[in-house]
Amino acid sequence: MEARGELDQAAAQYRHMLAQMEDLVMGQPHNADWVEYLGLAHNNLGKLAVMRGDLAEAVAQYNADERIQSGLAAAEPKNMSRRDNLLTVRAILGRTQALTGDLVAGMARLQQAVDMATQLGTLDPSNTDFQEHAALYATQLARLRRLSGDLPAATALMTRALPIFADLARHDPDNAAWQREYAEALVEQSAQGREAGKQEEAHE
Repeated sequence: MEARGELDQAAAQYRHMLAQMEDLVMGQPHNADWVEYLGLAHNNLGKLAVMRGDLAEAVAQYNADERIQSGLAAAEPKNMSRRDNLLTVRAILGRTQALTGDLVAGMARLQQAVDMATQLGTLDPSNTDFQEHAALYATQLARLRRLSGDLPAATALMTRALPIFADLARHDPDNAAWQREYAEALVEQSAQGREAGKQEEAHE
């Protein structure tokens, strides 16, 4: 339904999921899997709200998911999957806050996501999800830093992100998501070069 653009119908299903998960979690509040699905229900509604342009609702739903994922990660500090879920929703919330015009809060959350993903990548260097998240959120943060006038910070972020994407793209050239994200990172690098007056480098 969502993919077909049937947002009202999709929202009804997501709200039904949210109500069911609220009931299940109320009955078994210590069931971590159900609590995680409750967060996912909020996340789904947040995504639809962004698609509708209702950014206030999106922030509220993503905030709810962030609180849930934060609790799960705190309860299992050694569970890297929980921490990855938290940093992902934190990055999504940060991007959404930036869309509302709250760049300070948005950049702060994206910075936290980058730091967390980098730490997870250090703990498990073979995990390509952690590498991708570190590079992706660094690229998104770099754009916000550039738009806010902090070109040196933006450039430093891309210096870290681009080699990661280049390695991922070489590792699996058929991974369309990695190729697209690498291309987006190159576009951001080009924008930074243009702003720095390096027109030929930016064009290349």
